[in-house]
Amino acid sequence: MSAAIAPNADLSGLGSRGARAVFLSVWLFVVAYATVGWGQIEHPIGGLATLIVLGVSALTISAPVVEAVFPARAALATACAPVLAIIAFTWSVADALPAGRLWLLQVGGLFASLLPVRGRVVLGIASVGAQAVALAVVGALHGDIPRTLAQVVIPAAGVGVAIFWRAMLRRSVYLHDQAEALTRLNQIELEARRQAATLALTRLRAIEAMTDHILTEIIDLEGEISQETRTLAARQGWAVRDVLRAPGLATTAVSDAVAQARDRGVQVRLLDDDPLARPVPDVLLDRVIDLLAPVTSGTVTVRITPPGRTSVITVVIDDGETSSRVDLPET
Repeated sequence: MSAAIAPNADLSGLGSRGARAVFLSVWLFVVAYATVGWGQIEHPIGGLATLIVLGVSALTISAPVVEAVFPARAALATACAPVLAIIAFTWSVADALPAGRLWLLQVGGLFASLLPVRGRVVLGIASVGAQAVALAVVGALHGDIPRTLAQVVIPAAGVGVAIFWRAMLRRSVYLHDQAEALTRLNQIELEARRQAATLALTRLRAIEAMTDHILTEIIDLEGEISQETRTLAARQGWAVRDVLRAPGLATTAVSDAVAQARDRGVQVRLLDDDPLARPVPDVLLDRVIDLLAPVTSGTVTVRITPPGRTSVITVVIDDGETSSRVDLPET
């Protein structure tokens, strides 16, 4: 399953160089437009401050992400910029609000309206609210509240669009992650099937190698089967069962040691409880052989344990009077 998307994750791509170039282009257009009508500015310092604040806002809204999150300082600066621009612009024009220049108040708001897309939903909404308050105050001072409040309509709509945009981005990322997770699962399943097929082929080849000689001999016999042949056939029958029950222990050395123990009258059971069919280290197989060698009676159970156990193989030896268990951990 894919990881959950962080609530403040930046999914927008607005921190790219291309996005920053677009924002700076918008700001340069504002600068050019303000320069053309600079004669309406009574306090140039205020006008210059307005342009600087908007420029900073263009840079902060396009700040690159840090660990998939839009930086908090950049987000706060972007949210505060529209209000500062409103204050500076109001001071620059002093008594009269130029109708043809009021739209400049929306630029910082438009930048701030993109905050939800960058994962800062609360700051985006708070910025629009702060702009509405500031514009209401400016309107009250100039006796034209409706005209000033109208400048917050587009940023407010922008926040709504940004929230919807973010929801679509989150959905797209979620579906992409789900598709990747499904692809990984399919690859794992395909690899498991490939390994299972390889293991099955290995078992069949091992069985063929063990039984080919005795079957050929039986076919070639004329008359009654000798006791020696019967013993050999029984031995190979046990070997085939061992390969099927415990493929992880089906090596030539282990099979020979098990056959020798059975010839001494020992009942040997081989079990493999590892569904992953992980290869067993040779050093552990050698330890199994060493444990089988001195046993002359009773039963011996050799078992490959499931994944997650402290031991890879357990060997239980029961001679009828005492029972002992040896755990063989992975070296």
